[in-house]
Parts: sequence; C-alpha cells; structure tokens
Amino acid sequence: GLGLERIEAHFHGNAFDLHRHDTYAIGVTLNGVQRFHYRGALQHSLPGQVIVLHPDELHDGGAGTEDGLRYRILYLEPSLLLDCLGGEPLPFVRDAVVSDAGLRDTLLSALTPLNEELGDLFVADFVAQLAQQLRRHAG
Repeated sequence: GLGLERIEAHFHGNAFDLHRHDTYAIGVTLNGVQRFHYRGALQHSLPGQVIVLHPDELHDGGAGTEDGLRYRILYLEPSLLLDCLGGEPLPFVRDAVVSDAGLRDTLLSALTPLNEELGDLFVADFVAQLAQQLRRHAG
C-alpha cells in the first residue's frame, strides 16, 4: 500500500508481449541479458545495468540469450516521485538502460530484502534518493 511493488522474475525466451504500466518500472538485471523493445528501439540490459521504463510507455520483454534471465524490478507510483521533487516535473530519462553503480545500489537496497516489508521511513528516504538519481539522468 506504499505505492511501491517489488518482484523478482526468471524466464527464458520471450516473456511478455507489448504492454504498459501506469507506474514507473525500474529494475536491475542480475543474470543473463534482458532484451526488450521500448520507444521504437531494441534494447539490451546486461547484469548490473539498470532499466528505467516510464509510465504508459509500451514495451515487451524477454531473455536475450539461451541462458535465460533473472532480474528484480520495482513498480513505483509517479506521485511518490513528485512528492520529492518540490514542484518540478517528473524526470524523463531518455535511456531505458543505464549504467550507474550508485543508482543500481540504491535500487538493490530496496530490492534485496524482497520478503521483508519496507518501512515508511525507508521508503521515504529511498524515493528521495531515487528522485535525485533519476533527475541526474534526465534531460
């Protein structure tokens, strides 16, 4: 109920047809290659890279190699980010795949204890950090 949903996914081959979310979908590729179409281009994310998908943008998804794919991802209500931006518009990150150890580590701090509830204070701090990092990649 915090406006934040987290999952881990494993799959081989094509996993998803074109679809969209009304949240941000921001994740970390853990093993394998994540292959997806987004904003008219084919994208690949390697282990340790971050995927940033904006609300309402069509995308599909699948494993880019025979080895399959494992990733963790969170779905974030845009309103949570807006609350941290002091009236600025939501940051638009043009690159769907981002190499940024700081952003990755921030995400993994929320994605590592998947079976633990995240406390309100943790979420507030996490979203504030995430907002700053996304803003850095926007523009």
